[in-house]
Amino acid sequence: GVYGSAIGGGRQDPLRAWFDAVDTDRSGKISADELQRALRSAGMEFSVGTTARMIKMYDQNASGSIDFPEFQQLHQFI
Repeated sequence: GVYGSAIGGGRQDPLRAWFDAVDTDRSGKISADELQRALRSAGMEFSVGTTARMIKMYDQNASGSIDFPEFQQLHQFI
């Protein structure tokens, strides 16, 4: 599935676990580059331009990246 091997054991929310795995720089936010790499590893090919547009659609505070609540909304779209 989309989550790939990012989900480990335990009781953590699977979506939060995937967000944390995608957030490779541990900034608490996901950039277009991080999102593109994660989607590619899940077998979905998107350009960085496309992932940047996806982030922009859900980036409510115009930070250029998405935090977890914004990511939850994006995940419903994906």
